[in-house]
Amino acid sequence: MNFRWIGLLFALLMILTIAPQTAHAGTPTISDIAWSYDGTLLATVGYSIIVYDRFLIPLIEYDEATSGIHFSSSLSWHPTEPQFVTDRFDRGYLDFPTSERFIIYDARLTDVFVEAYYTEEELQALGLRLNSLTWVDDDTIYVDTYFPTTYRLSAETLQIVDELATPAITEDQRVTHIQFYDLNDHLYVAYASVPDYRSYRNGENTHPTLRVMDIISGEMTDTAFPENTVIGNLSYLGGHFAVEIRSSVATLNYLALVDVQTNTISCRFDLNAMTGGLSDMSWRFDNRYLAYISLGGQGSNQNWVLTVVDAESCESAMTLSGDESLYQIAWHPDGTVIAASTWGGELQLIDVSMLLESGE
Repeated sequence: MNFRWIGLLFALLMILTIAPQTAHAGTPTISDIAWSYDGTLLATVGYSIIVYDRFLIPLIEYDEATSGIHFSSSLSWHPTEPQFVTDRFDRGYLDFPTSERFIIYDARLTDVFVEAYYTEEELQALGLRLNSLTWVDDDTIYVDTYFPTTYRLSAETLQIVDELATPAITEDQRVTHIQFYDLNDHLYVAYASVPDYRSYRNGENTHPTLRVMDIISGEMTDTAFPENTVIGNLSYLGGHFAVEIRSSVATLNYLALVDVQTNTISCRFDLNAMTGGLSDMSWRFDNRYLAYISLGGQGSNQNWVLTVVDAESCESAMTLSGDESLYQIAWHPDGTVIAASTWGGELQLIDVSMLLESGE
């Protein structure tokens, strides 16, 4: 027997064994990342579900990637406990889940803490294709879907308690982004609504709208954006929404900061050089700075750009760029670092402590 070939085969086997999982070329290995409430833990979900410490040392891997069929799309930490909720589904035709589980993991344990299973028939009846999860308090987790419908889950059982109506702003629009937030002891939900395809096809002059609704009173306020644009991304913290506006007209690509108290745009940042749009956004704890990832350049010269903007002065505070394709970011609660994941599943910490050290 040729021992040289045996050695080569053994080396190849080892390479395949330790190679990172990239089960679907068109899907990021990590779909969402988030810090725990106190910043001691970072959770990542996607093909695998992993908890890391403050320095990105892996502590627990709850569900190891195997065939690449199982996938998680969103996670949300408990506001005051080391627990997080995520989804886990099997991909079906056109990526529609053939089954779905909602799972709560406790980072102090190595197994599932709470779990609820939904069959394909139940998912289709409910229109349950997850967009994002929001853990609001001890009792309530909100699930919003792409259809769009928002469900309230019991945090104790992960069973659906009731449904929150999410109507479009007008008949010719559809909801694309939903976000919950708490302000002055009131729970609000924000809908980003865009013109439907019929409006584009008919050449009608339509515009996207950001609607904020008080869940208790039902009171609503709307912020309208320019005609023939769409809302590409949405992020909230401390009284401000960051809204990415995209358009086929180059001069209308920008990032708007909306003050929810006055319903006005307080800052506007030009995104015309960012040809790939924004992949993610994250606020610093004090609502002073917003970080976002974008793709700049043309053709083979494209590279990722991490930009931090100042919400008070409406100016850019820092910019970093590189060759790696960053996909998700999460600003640490102490404001000194930003955790970032690449499309292929690598994690890194980006030092932004200079923003604090400069007294800003």
